[in-house]
Amino acid sequence: MALNLGISRTVKLDFDDAVARVKEVFKENGFGAITEMDVKKILKEKIGADFKKYTILGMCNPKIAMEAISVSDDIGLLLPCNVCVYENKNGEIVVSAINPETLLGLVDIKEMNEKASIVKEKIIKSIDNI
Repeated sequence: MALNLGISRTVKLDFDDAVARVKEVFKENGFGAITEMDVKKILKEKIGADFKKYTILGMCNPKIAMEAISVSDDIGLLLPCNVCVYENKNGEIVVSAINPETLLGLVDIKEMNEKASIVKEKIIKSIDNI
């Protein structure tokens, strides 16, 4: 079931190349991958479950993150911006990033709306260049 929480694209790359390409294009747009979770591996190790290829990258633009946290310490609860790379049921590779406007819609802080729009533009530019 798709929840439409983010900005998603199906890409014509194999899984590992897609993960590498996500890191590369997001870096070109001011983000760095500060966390990387291999969900398939974690689920196998922790509960013995077999799961599809699925990686979650925690992407951070340090300048914008600092500005956001300066507005409210609790904004850190919404950071970093998660980007998922996974294999769908058709065997296609999907890249999906959180829509920061949706995420920051949880708070009603005017200064955050502008930052969310800036981050969304950078995310769309990144995903479109994969």
